[in-house]
Amino acid sequence: MLTFDIKENKVVYQYDAEGVLLKAIVLDATDRAENGDWIYPTRTTPVVPPLSKKGYELIWKNGAWQYRVYVPKPLKTDEQIAKEEYESMQNECINNLNVAMLRNDDKAIASVRQDYADLQEYYGEN
Repeated sequence: MLTFDIKENKVVYQYDAEGVLLKAIVLDATDRAENGDWIYPTRTTPVVPPLSKKGYELIWKNGAWQYRVYVPKPLKTDEQIAKEEYESMQNECINNLNVAMLRNDDKAIASVRQDYADLQEYYGEN
């Protein structure tokens, strides 16, 4: 059973790149510096957010929690998702090919070229 000890644990609140509250995180002894100070993960604060309000989201801005009207983000279409996947895998192939070429690894170059051809065939690209 997980126990919470106020002397050994600390709750911090994580927010995204826009400051939107994501979740609470419990820190433990592994999150302390040698001098005993807490080491906060990126994009977290120990400041307790206020209670949520219907139709609003909490954002961390200028060192304080603020309410902002919640606007749902548009959902991506299947085509947008497929395009992003294709571009990501295409970039991965390009990066892998560059590394293989820098190493003069002919076997790896051939493998990456085949992966790229398979990728284009799967997504219907020429």
